[in-house]
This record gives sequence, structure tokens and C-alpha cells, in this order.
Amino acid sequence: MNGDAETGVTIMYMVKQMDAGDIISQVKVPITSQDDSGTMFDKLSLAGRDLLMTTLPDLIAGQVNPIAQNEAEVVFSPNITRAQERLDYTWTAREIDNHVRGLRPAPIGNLILDGLVTKIYDVTVLDETTDLQPGQVVRVEKHALVLAAGQGTVYQINQLKPAGKGLMDITAYLNGHQNLQPGFQAITDGADHE
Repeated sequence: MNGDAETGVTIMYMVKQMDAGDIISQVKVPITSQDDSGTMFDKLSLAGRDLLMTTLPDLIAGQVNPIAQNEAEVVFSPNITRAQERLDYTWTAREIDNHVRGLRPAPIGNLILDGLVTKIYDVTVLDETTDLQPGQVVRVEKHALVLAAGQGTVYQINQLKPAGKGLMDITAYLNGHQNLQPGFQAITDGADHE
């Protein structure tokens, strides 16, 4: 969700404090623009397995050189709140994409689209800019709903789930939303709708 380029796995000694034990071994894992929390879970599971397999023989043989953790660099990751699931339509297109992927496959980010709470499953950041305000429709095509985001950036929604409906691609959604035209404020903060 923060747009980090990498994450990783650490094997460390356990102590009473959280994340305070000496580091035995680590491996970095890149985060691509196609990854979400589900794919990263899988990648980190495999990286952790492989790291454990290479670390255990050295640990058993007493050939590890533990490194003390710097307490000032320890970062805790709290559970995601319902408020954090709401996508801020004034973020840049990249920030919206990062949050959509960071919240997928669960709990799924949402916003108020055409007056309804709508879960957003997939977006694409476009290499174009606009003068329209965040949340306004840039254009509607047969298979694309293109929206303005913060700082003049642009993205399209690919998959979504409106309240009370099933998961659908954007083509199916657009069939039932003919009112979405260029310049229309399609996304709002929801103050009038919740």
C-alpha cells in the first residue's frame, strides 16, 4: 500500500520483546506492479521456506553470525481498519493502484462510485494526464471507464463489485450506468450517500 519496491523475510532469535531478537539471516523479495497481498504471501512463503533450508544447517553447525536489530528501525504493522479500506479518490492514480493491490484479495478497497459503495478489485494506471478534478470521468469506452485522480493522473477501473451485486468487469458495469459521461463527478467522498 505504501508503494515499496521490496519486502522480505527475516529469520531471527526470539526474545520477549516484539521484533527485537538478533537477525540470523534475511532475504529481499521484489514487489512488482502486478503483485497484490495474495501474490506476495505466496512469494514470501516460498522465500521463507528457501531461506530456512539454507539457514538451518549453518545454525545447527554454530556457524551463524547474528546481527543485533536496531530498535529505532523496527516498524509494526497494525491490522487494517475499515476506514483504511476506503480509497481516497484524491490520491494519485499510482497511490490508488497501490492501495487496491495492497487490499486484494481481502479485505478489498472501496469508494463511492455513482452514489454506491463499490469494492474495487483491479485498476490500471494510465500514462496520460488530465485537467479534470479527481473522481471525474475522463472518458467512457466500450471496455473502459477512465477516471481522473490526484495531481492530474489518470486510471481505469477494470473489475469492481457494487453494493448488493456480484463481481463484474467494467463492460458489464457500464451497460447499467449510461449516466457516466466525460466530466461527470462519478466518485465522491460519500457524505451524502452513507
